[in-house]
Amino acid sequence: MNQKTDQQKNLWLMVGIGAVIVIGVVFGILAATHGLTKKNAFLWGVMTREASLQDYTLDYWNKELGYDKQLGVNSIKIDYDAHAGYKRSVEMVQSAKSKNLEVLFTFAPADILKVQKPYDEGYSLGKKLGTKLAGQVAYYQLMSEPASTALKGGQFTGTLQSDYDQAKYQIVMNWLKGASDGVRAGDPKAKIVINDQWTHFAFFDMIARDGVKFDYLGWNWFSDMGFLGDKTLDNGTKVFDKLKSYNKPIILTEVNERPDSVKGMDENAQSDFIQKMADFAWANKDAIKGFFVLELTDQPATQIHAPKSEYYGLIKFSQNADGTYTFGQPKKAFATYQNIIKTHK
Repeated sequence: MNQKTDQQKNLWLMVGIGAVIVIGVVFGILAATHGLTKKNAFLWGVMTREASLQDYTLDYWNKELGYDKQLGVNSIKIDYDAHAGYKRSVEMVQSAKSKNLEVLFTFAPADILKVQKPYDEGYSLGKKLGTKLAGQVAYYQLMSEPASTALKGGQFTGTLQSDYDQAKYQIVMNWLKGASDGVRAGDPKAKIVINDQWTHFAFFDMIARDGVKFDYLGWNWFSDMGFLGDKTLDNGTKVFDKLKSYNKPIILTEVNERPDSVKGMDENAQSDFIQKMADFAWANKDAIKGFFVLELTDQPATQIHAPKSEYYGLIKFSQNADGTYTFGQPKKAFATYQNIIKTHK
């Protein structure tokens, strides 16, 4: 009788151990495919453009990802190119995931204010992307700075609802609502990010009122805005306290020093600002869950931008004899950010 009881106990013990192993594997797979593990829960990232220096090829993209890995980030921010279509986005995301990089995927229509049926078009694009990228993209950012698009003009602070053009707001709000619903229809486990910058808070009060659903509050912050930890609104409320008041996890979606349009980037100032902002984010990681530097490489001058206005990169570009561009030398901030990631774990 005792021998049989011992055998039964051993059998149940083995069953229990097996169940624990299975559960652990399942949760490990879920963590790997939809969000980071607890060890890497804080998103250290960098904006990585598909064609900042050259026309897109998978080989060029993998070279960029190689620099991302050298930098030490666990996440990258990607913009969707509507003209290139879904195939390229899937290829880029799959390549990033193969290198254990989490993806914050940003998408928007080519010209939001020309959209005829905002909710329907947002839903359609969101569902297509969510379906094609399900299980590979954990974070979808809807537009970049939608509140800025809806403002009456740059002279408005965005702290009042009256600062927004209501016709523009209705288009933007309905597109966001459709895109959010569409992504969730295609990828129910997706996390939705909506971001903006400066003091454009009334927009978020309005979209909350109007039923736009999102999970993370993204915020862009640059050196010409001052230090995020010090900035206060006219009523004395700290900007960071206002961000926390929405009771959503915060991701700093774009952070950097502002380059001078003629002189370019002050490398010491860039290094110092990224260090200060990263230290602040890490010290407040109960509220801030991610930090993304804009961006991996400088962008050469274009017809749109002033000569050096897009020198936000952690890496300079180099011009070849034939006029094409390639990767140049890392700036001081590259090593600074590397060290931040190594020491903030």
